Amino acid sequence: MPVPYPQQQITALLLAGGRGRRMGGLDKGLAPYGGEPMAAHIARALSGQAQRLLLSANRSHTAYRAIGLDPIPDARRDYPGPLAGIETALAHCSTPYLLICPCDTPHVPTDLGPRLWRALASGDHQVCHARSPTRDHYLHLLMRAELADGLTRYLDAGGRAVRHWLADLSVTTALFDEAELANLNTLETLPANTPAPTDPDG
Repeated sequence: MPVPYPQQQITALLLAGGRGRRMGGLDKGLAPYGGEPMAAHIARALSGQAQRLLLSANRSHTAYRAIGLDPIPDARRDYPGPLAGIETALAHCSTPYLLICPCDTPHVPTDLGPRLWRALASGDHQVCHARSPTRDHYLHLLMRAELADGLTRYLDAGGRAVRHWLADLSVTTALFDEAELANLNTLETLPANTPAPTDPDG
């Protein structure tokens, strides 16, 4: 019998901490999509999948608060990558599991967590990340919060790549359709005539 999805044991993290280089510096999470910021779509999808929702963001804090999200900046300086956002979120995580999703996949399913959980709970795994027919999606993942210390050691040693960090862990995957995890992470993938959001924080 499948283990029920433990929503009250899961904290969700929306990753929006990058520099948006492929967006020409645009904050991806605030890029308008379907009449509202992309981050709003994803926050809504994640809200029923966890006890609490965290936002990793290093800028645009005023704009994120305006859509009901409370940003947490990286504890490390100089944008060392998404793992730094995960590390900081783990310091704020009081549950045994952390569910993670990047801010540029507005069609993420409302059962992302349960589907990752079924694979994670099927064996003695530490992490489950999403996979589509053409690629791995390392930042759509469910992980055990007890990995925090090991992640800090990896970052302290100069590690940055998510896939290299995962290489030393017990990892499984769950299959998703391409459309569910489609990345809108360049100006070309945004809807036509998308305006750059204004941000009083810069």
